[in-house]
Amino acid sequence: MRSQGLGLGEMGQQMLDPQTYEEMAVGSVKMAFATTMGGEMGSDLGLGLGPEDYKKLFDQMQSWEGEGWSKFFVKITWGLASGYAGSFLINSSKARLFKVKSYMDADFDVRIDKNSVKAFTKDGIEIGDVLDDGLVKGKYSKRTFDPLKAGGVIKKLDWKNAVIDNNGLKIIKKHLSRFGASSQNSKAIKRIEDIIDGKIEVTAYDKRFYTHELREYERYQKLGIGDGVNDPDAWNHAHSATLEDYSINETKSPVYHPDTEPTIDDLLNEY
Repeated sequence: MRSQGLGLGEMGQQMLDPQTYEEMAVGSVKMAFATTMGGEMGSDLGLGLGPEDYKKLFDQMQSWEGEGWSKFFVKITWGLASGYAGSFLINSSKARLFKVKSYMDADFDVRIDKNSVKAFTKDGIEIGDVLDDGLVKGKYSKRTFDPLKAGGVIKKLDWKNAVIDNNGLKIIKKHLSRFGASSQNSKAIKRIEDIIDGKIEVTAYDKRFYTHELREYERYQKLGIGDGVNDPDAWNHAHSATLEDYSINETKSPVYHPDTEPTIDDLLNEY
């Protein structure tokens, strides 16, 4: 443990040995959590946190950027109230703290700076901003979702490499059938059929649609959701995470071809 790395400088190195400072720092985290919980005290402060969790928090702060844990420890230890990380812990909602703890349990990385609290996969892929309710606003999709309920980790995938075939088409049909009648889905599927039959050329829209639905179906399988089951919450999490997999914002890069847009008659028939 490097005392200087914790922001104490030469005086701190002389005053505190690394073990003593670590004990004080861990104690400071506990105190901050206790303050956040309205003074609630207990073996785990009501958060389900044990000694190993606090050690993990302490270890992680070494690599966090900006106003990270090192400055937080120093400020809280010496009774100062400023510093973004300290403010985050003290002012965050209970739901947010619970979620941050859950993300850490899942081997996510959480990084705090002056402007935001961001969640990353253990491989360093940014998932998005951790909001006050603990959910994440996706980096690319800008959708709010729970990455722990999305059927697996976010990956870096490329829709441009799509190879469209009948096997994939069968899976997509099976997956989309759970959502009921949809003229837009039917038209998108018809385009895939025509591409396979050589009737039309594949476009970027078609590749995004094809890869998105296949990946979304994989996530449903990992969540244990059977074919034909339509769970709106599960769809939101899986759909949003799939957009993040392919670095897609639907407004800028739609997954549906413009020709699939529902007409007024389509909408009247559906509803």
